[in-house]
Amino acid sequence: MSFGSQRGFAYVDDGGEIYAIRADESNIEMVNLSAPTPPVGSEGLPMELHKRYIRLRSGDGSSKTIPILTRLRYTEIELGQAFAAPAIGEENIALTSFVVTAKVPERIKRAVVAVDIGKNDGDQP
Repeated sequence: MSFGSQRGFAYVDDGGEIYAIRADESNIEMVNLSAPTPPVGSEGLPMELHKRYIRLRSGDGSSKTIPILTRLRYTEIELGQAFAAPAIGEENIALTSFVVTAKVPERIKRAVVAVDIGKNDGDQP
């Protein structure tokens, strides 16, 4: 869940392009070492680009899904690593320990390709 304030963040894709995403501020700052604001005029993520993220779970069963803003930070985070919930802007008790249970890499789905699949649809070859 994300009950805290939301704002825009700069998300750097695996190719180095910067996009703007909107996310919960306390969650982003809990796991990302820096949380820059996107440059003026930044576009949102393309529809086919699914951002990288981690899943966290606490001992009381609370869970979080948090986007990771850079590839380098994603690589640094390990399964089983723990993060403490912040004291402000959090729905859980301050300093609740959250453990990384899953890492999901950035994915491109349904990317446009310039290849004809070969199905005969009646147009010119």
